[in-house]
Amino acid sequence: MDGDRAPRGRDDDRRDDRREDNRDDRRGDRRDDRERDGGGVQRAPRERSTRNDLPRGDREDGRVSSDTLTLSDQDVAYLVGRGGQTRVRLEAYSGAQLELNHGAAEVSGSKEARGRAKLAIQITLQQRNGGKLDIDYSVLEQREDLDIIDVPMDSVGFVLGAKGQALRALESKYQCFMFFDNESVHKGCKRLYVLGPKGARADAIEEVRAMVATKEGRGSSRGPPPPPFGWGDRYGGPPPQQQR
Repeated sequence: MDGDRAPRGRDDDRRDDRREDNRDDRRGDRRDDRERDGGGVQRAPRERSTRNDLPRGDREDGRVSSDTLTLSDQDVAYLVGRGGQTRVRLEAYSGAQLELNHGAAEVSGSKEARGRAKLAIQITLQQRNGGKLDIDYSVLEQREDLDIIDVPMDSVGFVLGAKGQALRALESKYQCFMFFDNESVHKGCKRLYVLGPKGARADAIEEVRAMVATKEGRGSSRGPPPPPFGWGDRYGGPPPQQQR
């Protein structure tokens, strides 16, 4: 049968080429239609956003970034805390995620969250075992997320609690970061710094005031909150007429 078939010529080859081109065009049209309809095609894989794949530093496209701090194993263990409680408090206050491994802490989140976390880590480690803070208080006190309350010396231990547990409980309750300036005494008081959102700071300070009143035998009377940051004679300005 094959021997009876007429030999193929150039015209036959051209017709075959046109048919193949037409089939390719139809396949391309169907593929375009499916892409417009959102189905039937394999989509590009979604960009991975795991922390291990993220670049260090800030990104303008809104992706979460991370910084890595080099620490000793003792520092890492201290930041984890018993049952992970210290890490939980730091994450709750800062809004950052902390991944603590041997010799390093990876801090992930927005630029602001990472900044809060790194400040809290710095202070937490420096104050371990009653250590001195290497911090510029004049710069710290310019922060907008900071409030200060002076606690009478005879009430400082009551606010701290055994091994600082009372103060840590306040941090967990209000998701703030709180610490005393242990190096200075201001008019018979130690200065307590409270970092966090405005409402949380106000609630935490209000409870500290109630604790001081209880220690001084005045019950749990709740007066007005302390003066706004930057006011009062302890900052070199006139005493406020009305405290907020």
